Amino acid sequence: MTTTKAKEKVGRNDLCPCGSNKKYKKCCELAKDLKPSTCPISDMIIGQGEHGEIRGVSELYLPSIFDSLHCLVKEMSICVNSFRQMTIKANFLFLGDKDHFEKNLYKNESWKIYATENFFRTKPVGYKNLKKPLPFFALMLNKSLQVISAKLNDGNDCSIVFDSSPDIIITPNSHPPLTRLPSDKDYIYYDKKTTAFYTDLELDKEYFLEVELESCGVNFEFAPFFPVSNVKINEIKFENNSNLGVDSIANLVIPQVERIFPNWLEYKFQELLNRDPYRRSPPLTIPAHPFRGKMPLFDINKDTGLSGITSRDKIPDNFLLNTTDIKNLELVDYKTIRFCFLFMIGPERKFDISVRTLEGPLPIRIYEQIQNFTNYQDVLIEYDIINLDVEEINFKIETEITDYTNKSIDEVKIAPINNGKGEKARKFLQHCPRLKKDVLEQIVNSEKACIYSKITDLKSEKVVFEKTYNITLLPKDQMIWELNDLRSNTYYNLRDFVCAWVKPNDKEGLLDKVRAEASRFHKNNSFGFSGQRPTYEEADEYLRSIYSYLSTEGFNYVNRPFTSIMVANSQRIVNPETVIKNKSGNCIDLTVLFASILEGLGIYSLILIMPGHAFIGWGDTKDINKMIFLETTTIGRCNYEEAKKIARENFIKNFIFVGSNNHIMSNEMTFKTFGSYIVNLESAREEGIISMIN
Repeated sequence: MTTTKAKEKVGRNDLCPCGSNKKYKKCCELAKDLKPSTCPISDMIIGQGEHGEIRGVSELYLPSIFDSLHCLVKEMSICVNSFRQMTIKANFLFLGDKDHFEKNLYKNESWKIYATENFFRTKPVGYKNLKKPLPFFALMLNKSLQVISAKLNDGNDCSIVFDSSPDIIITPNSHPPLTRLPSDKDYIYYDKKTTAFYTDLELDKEYFLEVELESCGVNFEFAPFFPVSNVKINEIKFENNSNLGVDSIANLVIPQVERIFPNWLEYKFQELLNRDPYRRSPPLTIPAHPFRGKMPLFDINKDTGLSGITSRDKIPDNFLLNTTDIKNLELVDYKTIRFCFLFMIGPERKFDISVRTLEGPLPIRIYEQIQNFTNYQDVLIEYDIINLDVEEINFKIETEITDYTNKSIDEVKIAPINNGKGEKARKFLQHCPRLKKDVLEQIVNSEKACIYSKITDLKSEKVVFEKTYNITLLPKDQMIWELNDLRSNTYYNLRDFVCAWVKPNDKEGLLDKVRAEASRFHKNNSFGFSGQRPTYEEADEYLRSIYSYLSTEGFNYVNRPFTSIMVANSQRIVNPETVIKNKSGNCIDLTVLFASILEGLGIYSLILIMPGHAFIGWGDTKDINKMIFLETTTIGRCNYEEAKKIARENFIKNFIFVGSNNHIMSNEMTFKTFGSYIVNLESAREEGIISMIN
């Protein structure tokens, strides 16, 4: 008799990846065709601009090893917050053979991870903690829904990323596309607008997931999907915190079983297969805007397995689920549940107000500057008001950070719903109240504060909304390198705002004094500047003079704490005057000091930031041979030439792709690939990032 272990060994290591239950060497002739003939399958980046990235709808290919896993959902809860917002929570764990899972993930099907790699290649360094991201969960959504935030916890906060571009989920037991499909096989997939969630998945570990949904309509239709063959849900709970009447329904749905894929995907595949490799035009892509898709999401006949059942036939007992009590539900063969919630909004409900605030500490030094850039909005507070009445509403909206800012005040008129004139019955409004005079100087430590929000109906003079929100103000010398966007749960790169610490002048004239003293170390005994961009040799001499002066004055590197308060992705930066007074600083302090001294001479530096370190540079970012790099932390320990050599080696190691001898790859690629970033002071000033003199 064959032992269980022997069976497992044969079944896991020797079976053909086509899923035919035959040993690999003896499998059908199609085995050799089980890799797509085009890799990557498709490139889902249509274009990029200053306002973000335009992605196309994409495919989500689940690894075959998921077919051998089980998922236990201990509890799922669905909470209705308003007719526009809903929260889904679940605590779950994936079960299976850990060793087999880790060793055989994506075995013989590396093509499946191309789409994931393309997606993560465009994500900022905020997701650098993910090592082997896997799609562990998905939400199929109707046209009016989008995911606006997600959190994952395993006792500690876990990194989680979501991608809203997939429009088709191809299950693990399905064949790869662009291959010969066996005559007795079909593709198995869900053809739905989907948001996929990624993390470094570990087996036998309990996770707690929280996802927030937002609707631009008055209904929520969605299907949560754990992408394994067997899912057991112990209990699903429902809560209604909206003070509205809600009708709900839940039913089982199954993936589609077809010989071909949807038309849009088939067309894209054909474009890939027939495309001239020397032609640069991309394959057909459909923009993955948030409100694409179908309404309703599911076809009851087609997507539930009830096709052919007439009104006289009995609907299976397990088809409709009681949304007041769902327990001990088992989902096999990639079935899942479709939920639909409909709201009854009575005539007494005149309007709906939704307010979003900053979900993290506020970097007070760059707080106001951020608001000037389209890329960095939604930093403090956003109002979303819908008029549900048949008459126009007129509101006064007030916001302030109590004791720290002046009030932001706006009056808005919002047209009635269904007004017949094409006027919008919805209003978005963002507030960023300005800091009071001299407040920045006073915030030397982290401080707790309150955002006060108030909305008054100008017709009745009644306050219709009033609330305070707690917030943490960071010290004036603390920088946040990345910021979480409120609506998309993506991270903004704020590294260019380090230039707010770079200042050509100061109130006490200390920077001018340093420049005057350093000029004595110049070969001409002065800093003569014609106003033209300096040559390589001229810039080199300026840096040499400044470095020599600071070295003789006893300036030195001190290893101060990376941050003065424990906030993720943050850094304490001491202003240049203080560094001059103390004659000491850490890497970023000294780099900012050099950049400030040079800017006063008309030279715009490059600030090179890598994980845990920073140094300064200057020159043509397209040619390493026309660049100067200087390690500022060696002041007092190394001579100028040695400091340059150390910095150049650091640059080559952290900012250039392997195999690149001369040219630097683009700033965006170095940032996204290595977690390193080049801040160009001249470009930052052109964008409008100014020095904050305090």
